[in-house]
Amino acid sequence: MKIFFLLATLFVLFQLYAASDYNARPRYDFKYGVEDDHTDDRKQQEERRDGGLTKGSYERQQKNVYQRLRYVVDSQKRY
Repeated sequence: MKIFFLLATLFVLFQLYAASDYNARPRYDFKYGVEDDHTDDRKQQEERRDGGLTKGSYERQQKNVYQRLRYVVDSQKRY
């Protein structure tokens, strides 16, 4: 029984150690878009993250209206 608890404890500690470095510098690229020719509706979103810096934009077009929003989030500067 003591061996079981020892092994279980070692397993949990190993999982915590392995997970601690997993997101040390997160990186991803994301892009998504929808086009509906029937309603002439177009939407697009994209985002890129490298460590603490995240940049992205949203775009939307409906008939004669076009909107675009760009954003930057920096974990050091907050926004």
